[in-house]
Parts: sequence; structure tokens; C-alpha cells
Amino acid sequence: VSIKYDIKRNEKLNFKYNVKVRFPSVTKLIVNNTLTNFNSVFRGDPNLENDLYYEMRLHYYKFSYSQGLNYNLTTSYRKTVDGIRNNNIIEGINFIIQPTLTRNSDENFSLSGNFSKKFSFLKVSLNGSYNFSKYLQFLNNSLQTNFSNSYSFGTGIKTDFSKFPNIDIFYKKDYNNYD
Repeated sequence: VSIKYDIKRNEKLNFKYNVKVRFPSVTKLIVNNTLTNFNSVFRGDPNLENDLYYEMRLHYYKFSYSQGLNYNLTTSYRKTVDGIRNNNIIEGINFIIQPTLTRNSDENFSLSGNFSKKFSFLKVSLNGSYNFSKYLQFLNNSLQTNFSNSYSFGTGIKTDFSKFPNIDIFYKKDYNNYD
């Protein structure tokens, strides 16, 4: 489903919703062991089913040429209902990778924004983003839930001369937290 709404000629709102299915590749379905490295083996699973996930995205855009303003805001959400995850099994010095179907394996939410204003020969911009992820990981048949939070903020100044060299200065700071 995709809905596009023009609030004004220079202001738009877009919404997109998808349900997607991804089928496992043939290599993940093969029962035999495949040597991928001198001590790494891939073992397929013929009972795997397809991945199923939902995606939603909302995007807002506004532009004013006379005021030199530009806004962009985007938020998205993705939820995996059925997902294939690799089970990493360590046996001595050997490493065995086997795909496994998991329920409610991944979840991701993101939000980002951008604002810019132009003053005659100077453009100032601000932007920021936030990302939250929850994902599952298998190690020796033990299931672990991992979380990730990421933040990013930035600001910049850019000149816009036609006969002189231009300067573009931007500062960005990232913060990450993994559990």
C-alpha cells in the first residue's frame, strides 16, 4: 500500500506499508555439509520456511523557495514475524553454521530529520537520526536477544558563490549503545 498526499505544491506526505516474503536460497535447504573454510562447515536445513516481515514508512517533505527552507522527516518500522537466523555452533576448533527459522526475530525502528535554511550565499543545515534494533542471535543452540540504540546529530555551513571558491564545513556526532 502506498499513499501519497500533496498537502500543498511544495509540501508532501508519503506513507508506505508492505508485507514481504523472502524464500530461502537453495544452499540453505541442502542437507549436506559444505566446507566453507578449513575449519568452517555450512549445514543446510530442508525444513526451512520463508521469511515474513512487515515494513512501514512515513515521509514528510516541505520546501519553500522564497524563504530558502527545506524540511525532511522520515520514520520507518520493520518487524520480522518469521526469519531465518544462522545457528553458530563451535565444536573444538570447528565452526558449524546452520540456518534456523525463528519467530519474531527482528524489529527495527528509525527516525531521521533534516532542516536547512539558505541566506543569500550561505546555507545552514541541521540533521539528526535515531535507530533502535532488536535482533536474535544463536550461539551453540542458545538464543540471545540483542539490542542496539544509535543516535546521530549534525550541523553544517556551506557557501554558495558563483565566482569564488566554496567552503563546506560539517560536524557530526554519533552515539551507539549495544546490549
